[in-house]
Parts: sequence; structure tokens; C-alpha cells
Amino acid sequence: MIRQIFVLLILVLPALGRSLDAADAAPATQPDSARKTDSAREISVAIVKLGDDDGKVRDAASRKLLSIGKAAQPALREAAHGDDPEVAARAGHVLAEMRFGIDGDTPPALVDLLQEYRNEQANERSQTVQKMSKLAWPGFRVMARLHRLESDAPSRRMLLMAMRGSSGQVLEDVRKMLVQGREDDAQQKLSEAAIGGDGASIRSYAALLLSRKKLAEAIQGVLDDTGPNPGADDAMLLAYLYRAAGDDAAAVKWAEQVPPGDLKPQAVALVRSIRIERADWTALLTEVTRDAQTATDTPTALPRTTALTNKLSYARLAGDDKAFDEALTAVRQLDFGLTRRDEVGIDLILNDRANEGIDMVVAGREYHTAYVILMTQGREDDAAAVLRSAEESASADKVHVELFAARKFHAWGEEKSAD
Repeated sequence: MIRQIFVLLILVLPALGRSLDAADAAPATQPDSARKTDSAREISVAIVKLGDDDGKVRDAASRKLLSIGKAAQPALREAAHGDDPEVAARAGHVLAEMRFGIDGDTPPALVDLLQEYRNEQANERSQTVQKMSKLAWPGFRVMARLHRLESDAPSRRMLLMAMRGSSGQVLEDVRKMLVQGREDDAQQKLSEAAIGGDGASIRSYAALLLSRKKLAEAIQGVLDDTGPNPGADDAMLLAYLYRAAGDDAAAVKWAEQVPPGDLKPQAVALVRSIRIERADWTALLTEVTRDAQTATDTPTALPRTTALTNKLSYARLAGDDKAFDEALTAVRQLDFGLTRRDEVGIDLILNDRANEGIDMVVAGREYHTAYVILMTQGREDDAAAVLRSAEESASADKVHVELFAARKFHAWGEEKSAD
């Protein structure tokens, strides 16, 4: 027994010694309170250095605070209202740069472009935004912040279009992070991208949060940051996050708070997708009726034909014959192009008004479409009349009608007619 204990000690003691040596060699892990104290001390020292006589020291302190980021903001806000004019001015400048997405790793060229953008008139910003869009992720990040803070409508549209052009690369970077197992980094990057209103980034962010069971935390974070009256970008973000969380009522509420502007079509599309999913045709009819009353045929507005054909669809689905007939009467009074006439005709056919729809399609000179529908319905005499109309008008569509007719006659064994 003693011999067995002795052998056991020989085997265990060296391992025990190694583990003790390793423990001595490894740095002790600091408790959270100690790390917070060190961080607070680091921030305080950097803020004091903002007032240093040496410009290089001041610049280094600014970069240090930018690299610390959000944790430094409370102390910076206090310093910005302090008694030292130099420290106050520089603290305010650092806070402003943080608001626009600048941190310790931001390329100097991008900092200069941000300054240019802020100094330029709205109609002079196009080239500056294009240059930002070529600076990969740092440029996207700054554009997202600018879009969130911008009040000028043309500048917002320009920034949003630039972000949409760059979002593919951002999402590819996120995909690589997820493949590497870097989920926290991917979430952080998407959270930065999503604040700028870019739909692809927001949807990807919501999907990742949903998969990680962090939607509630993210929603609360947005509400804490923005308060009860968020801007357009934050309202859009909240709408998508609530949608992902399954709270459709809250999603609709926030989407409807998005004011008219570059994000409004996205908000309207989200609300309508929710209502279509829930088969809420009456609510949709109310919306498209309102659209039809305000629609015009100007390039930037919803075309009146689109608004009225939407009304036709939702009136039929809601079982509202009166609203359907009102929309149909209005459509017939419109002077619109041939392509739009064909679209309205197909909408009528889908709404069980086939005769009126086919008349519209023929009026739009879409003879092939009309012929196929009539033949499918077994209305061969009416189809033959459409074929004659195509031949008489020398329509370019005639060849498609004739080929379809030939295939049909051949299938029926009427070779002479097919030839």
C-alpha cells in the first residue's frame, strides 16, 4: 500500500509542479472592476492630453479616444462643457467625429472627405460621396452615419444609392466572418451598416439577431439610443427588427412612422407585405384607394395606372364590387401607353373580368397574349379574330401569334391549318 502511494506521488508531483509554474508565469486575470478602473484612468489621461502644448500629443490623445469609442463618450461630453477652452473644443470635435463613424483606424483620406462633405453645398457633394464609396467598409460606415444624420433629401438619396452599390461587399465580408465563426464581429459590422437605412443590411442584421436570439436586446438598444421619436433610419430599423421578432403590429407602427422621403417606399412595401401575408385586403384597399387619389404620372410619383390597378386587385380580394367598378371606370378614362394598357387588361383577366381584360390587351396590341388566353378558354372564333387583327395591323407580334396557332392546329391534327 505504501509503495502504491509512493508511485502515485512520483507521477502526480511533477504535473502539479508544472501547473503551479504555469500559474506563476501566466498573468492574473483582472476582475471587471479593475479593468473598468484602468479604462477610466486611460480615458481621463487622454482627455487631459487634449489640452497639451504639443500638437502631436493632442492628436495622439484624440486618436486614442476615437479608438476607445463609445466608452469614452460620457467623459468627452463632460469635458466638452468644461472650463478649459482647448480641451472643450477638442472633446467636442472628437464627439462629432464619433457621430460620423470615425475611429482610430479610419484612413486619413476618409476623414478629409468627411470634412469636405460637411463643408460643401448639397449640390456639390456627388464626387465626394463617390470617393467615399470606393473606400470599402470605412467609407460605407461613414456614409451610413451621414445618411442617418442628414436632413437634405437629395443628399440622403445620393448616400442611400451609394450604400446600396457597396452593400454587396459588406455582406460578403460578413459571410466570411460567419464562416470563420466570428459571429460577434459579424453582428457588430451589420449593426453599423444597418443604421444607415440600407434594406439589405437591415434584413441581414435582423436575420442574424434572430438566429442568435438577440432581437429583444437589439430592439431595446435602438429604443434607448433614439428615444420615443426616432428618425427615418431608426424607425425603419425598428420596423424590420420587430418584423423578425414576429410582432407585426409593432413593425407596422414603426414603418408608418417613416416620413416621406427616400425610405418611404421601403416602409410601404414592408407594411403591405405584412398585410398580404395576413390577407388583410380591406386595409390594403384603403391604402391603395388613398394612393389612387394622390397618384400622378410625374417621374418621381406613383403612376396613376399602377395605383388604380392595385385598387382593382385589392377591391376584388376584399369583395368590394363598388370599389372595383370605381377603379375600372377611372382606368377606362385614362390616356396611357400601350404597355400599361396590356398590364391593366391582364389585371382584369385575373380578377374574373376576362372579356373587358381581353379588350384592353387587344387595345394594347398585345395580340399574342390575347390569342393565348382565348385559345386556353376554348374561344377559337374570338382567337381567330385576334389573329386577323394582328395581320391587319402588320404588328411585330403577328409572328408569335401565328407560331402559337400553328402549334395548336398541329396538336389537334389539323395539318392544313397548321401549314
